[in-house]
Parts: sequence; structure tokens; C-alpha cells
Amino acid sequence: MSLSQGGVGLSCPGAVDLSILLPHLAGVIVEGVAVVAGLVLVTARARAPEAACPKCGTASRRVHSRRYSRRLADAAIGGRRVVIQLAVRRFFCAAPGCRRKTFAEQVQGLTARYARKTPLLAGVLGSVAAALAGRAGSRLAAGLGVPASRQVMLRLVMATPDPAAHAPRVLGVDDFAIRRGQVYGTLLIDCETGAPLDMLEGRDAQPLADWLAAHPGVEVICRDRSGSYADGARRGTGRSPGR
Repeated sequence: MSLSQGGVGLSCPGAVDLSILLPHLAGVIVEGVAVVAGLVLVTARARAPEAACPKCGTASRRVHSRRYSRRLADAAIGGRRVVIQLAVRRFFCAAPGCRRKTFAEQVQGLTARYARKTPLLAGVLGSVAAALAGRAGSRLAAGLGVPASRQVMLRLVMATPDPAAHAPRVLGVDDFAIRRGQVYGTLLIDCETGAPLDMLEGRDAQPLADWLAAHPGVEVICRDRSGSYADGARRGTGRSPGR
């Protein structure tokens, strides 16, 4: 193993296995690491001899080409930005009935279609964005060695899926106006925590009944005097709710 001086590079005669320190690289063979202008450049190729077609799932070993390359931003190492230069193969799909003739391989835990960030980095930025959002999140990300603009942070927040609605012990039900006098909806909240759970279209009985049927376990329903909500609660739980 040798350390070169012309923009610090780390190399060795064989492949470098960094999966112990960087487990998300377990699916690739790291062929070289170089540090240039404060940026860590990792050169790697996929370890698996085959890849699965994203259309039909059939595994293929028949290589179409080896010239495809991807650049993936990764979580920082030692305060330095990291970029993975990944050599990706294209395979022929071996399934006779599949309409996708060729496809680019994906490395589990490292790549996703069209993604320019590794799942590890996306998770780090997503956590920062969820806590701080725009400008504050962007400043913290830069301090962590993974700079991202405030627009990127906001997109990450908006792309975060809502948590699955659970069945609270005490459910609050009330209507709200999307366009007053024309379009209404129903808001459901957990009365014990104040957390919003779901928003239903309209303020009729059936949407509420369907939601209650899909989320059994509600013990108390707090509602207004609307007869439709009382009817929906009765249908969804099989008992008459109080006001």
C-alpha cells in the first residue's frame, strides 16, 4: 500500500475492502481512494456477478456494456465531502417476455434509480431537514461536510412520507373548510397528544365510518353535534358515540 503525493492518493496492488468501516459499501469492490482539493473520491465497481431486471426481476449474467459510470455523493468522512465513482454494467434481460431488453445494475444499499446520493447521505440530510428545514438545515449540513441548499432541504421535507395513522384511544373529529360554503373536509386528531392523524374528503358519515373500521381500537370519540359524524361513528365502531 502506498500514499502518493500529487493530491493525496491511497492505493494498493489489489482491491481495497472498506466494508468493515463503511458497511454500505459491502456490495462493491473499492479499487482506489484519492483525496483531491478536500474531496474524497472513491472508485468502485459492483461485486455481484449478476443483476436483477427491474421490470421482471429475472437475474442476468449477460453483460451488454461496461462503460456506464455514476457519481454518487456520500456521507462525509473526516469532515471531507465524499463522491463515489461507480462503474456500472448494463445487462441483457434474460426473460423472453420482458419488454426491457437491457438495464443498468443497482447495488443494494448504495444506489437507487436516478439517485445522485447514496441512501446513507439521503438519510442524513433527511433527518437534518426534518429537524431544521430550509436555511438552518442547510447551514448544519454544510457544517457536517454534506452541503445542500435550502431548496434541497425543503424538497427532502416534502418528500418525507407521512407516518401511518394509528388508532388513538381518544379521537377528535371536526370539519374544516377548504372553500367556505363550497368544499369541506374532516380532520382527525389524537386528543391526548394533539397530533393530527388524517384528513378525510367531505364531512359525511361514510368516510369516517371507513376510517374507524380500518383503525379499530378507538375508545372515545370527541365530535361536534353533526348527525353525520354520529352516524359515521356508529357505523365504524358498532356503538353509539357520546357528544
